[in-house]
Amino acid sequence: MQSIGVGRINKNAKMNKPITVTQPYLPPLEEFMPYLQQIWQNKWLTNNGPLHQQLEKELAEYLGVKYISVFSNGTLALITAPQPPKGGARADMLHSSELSESLSNSPFRGLGGRLTGSLGHAAGLSFYPGKNLGALGDAGAVTTNDDALAEVVRTLGNYGSKQKYVCNYKGLNSRLDELQAALLDVKLKYIDQENEYRRKIADYYIANIHNYKIILPKITNYQSLITNHLPLITNHVFHLFVVRTPYRNQLQQYLADNGIQTLIHYPIPPHKQIAYSEYNNDSYPVTEQIHNEILSLPISPVMEWEEVEKVVEVINKF
Repeated sequence: MQSIGVGRINKNAKMNKPITVTQPYLPPLEEFMPYLQQIWQNKWLTNNGPLHQQLEKELAEYLGVKYISVFSNGTLALITAPQPPKGGARADMLHSSELSESLSNSPFRGLGGRLTGSLGHAAGLSFYPGKNLGALGDAGAVTTNDDALAEVVRTLGNYGSKQKYVCNYKGLNSRLDELQAALLDVKLKYIDQENEYRRKIADYYIANIHNYKIILPKITNYQSLITNHLPLITNHVFHLFVVRTPYRNQLQQYLADNGIQTLIHYPIPPHKQIAYSEYNNDSYPVTEQIHNEILSLPISPVMEWEEVEKVVEVINKF
């Protein structure tokens, strides 16, 4: 298995190229080719194909859940997970006392030795290409340990149909194609290594960015970890590394002038979106302040270590 760049230093890196906020890790092409050959050979392109089934099995084993249904995108997974229909299976499947996880940026660190996706009664996951575990295109999944809920979710994702041409529910067309399943299956074996490298970058940022204008993510028991020479980050996968500053526009332009890309995730709070005009006049000062100050710094499993060091050096001079 090819190594993701944990601690690597590429002395030939061209430091004049822009440092992007995030880039996906793509596994060696030779690992992906046998999957393509299988698709071409069996000509099963979608609708619960063998690679679809294999991915569900391996994801369920990895997460430690009984059931997982993969979907054509994370939005449909999120829609399906919290809304089982009332006619048929249990109407109280996601009763208010039961936790439904919305994990669009999750894969896969969790709490108390359990991974996200296995903590609640059900979870919706996104495998958008830019996520830590990303497909070639859109993809998602729903996880649960509930037998009845699993059956309903799987049925909803196939037009609401258990039997061909017979619809039990008002369902969705959200079946994952074999190409996406193939890449996700290949990339799953790299996810722990990728997340560990993200944590290494985050560790370095938090330990070495020293600028009173920048608010860094808060780490629990920070001083104890420093004293005992332990990694600062143990339970976060850092899909993004987000800082805050009241000088966001100036910082963003300064970093761009120095070849460092940043993004704002996200500039407009939900209650100020046109789509939710009924809430536009509401005031949520903490939310609005956060949206005015957040800035995502570069972090990805393919960052060269010199790039990580440059980000810190440039920010400290701001």
